[in-house]
Amino acid sequence: MGRPKQEDEFDPASDVQELLSVHSEDDDSPAPAELEPPGKTASPNEVRKYIVSLLQRRDVDLKQATQISAKWRLGTGEELREYDRHAYTLIFGLEDGWAIHKDVRAGLAPEDARIAEKKKQALKAKMYPRIWMSVTCLLASIATIGYGIHTARTPTWGTWNRDRGFSIIKIGVFAAVICVVGLFVNVLYLWVMLE
Repeated sequence: MGRPKQEDEFDPASDVQELLSVHSEDDDSPAPAELEPPGKTASPNEVRKYIVSLLQRRDVDLKQATQISAKWRLGTGEELREYDRHAYTLIFGLEDGWAIHKDVRAGLAPEDARIAEKKKQALKAKMYPRIWMSVTCLLASIATIGYGIHTARTPTWGTWNRDRGFSIIKIGVFAAVICVVGLFVNVLYLWVMLE
């Protein structure tokens, strides 16, 4: 049967929602904006110092902040940046892990924004030439169709000239269809990736 549950005991099944709601994404706690996160090659000791400073910004005393940050044993600055919320809660516990993860993500937000902007610029630099190549191909196809019409209407060569003109028109139409599809795919890809 087991012993009866006391009032101050932690029951993970019922208390998780209560703990998580204490540190929601919308709370107005101070963001560590001016606190610079350690670099990717930072040692575990540097990461622990950063975590202590994050906790002290939440009015946790130095002794308790040091005890909490001591749970970070081997991870470098790379892991600090890459771990998700679940990993933080496994390392520090539900309440502390949630708060530390939130503050770390807030500290990394400017860096994440710079990285996202660089990726967008690289994507634009890669996609614009493709789009212009598709437009140029389309214009060349239209010119080919025009040349085919002109050739088919020229009466000097007779039926041979007309057949040749229709062949040129068919090639131009085929190339135009391919160019329009390529242009559509490139523009759609660029639009989706920039959203």
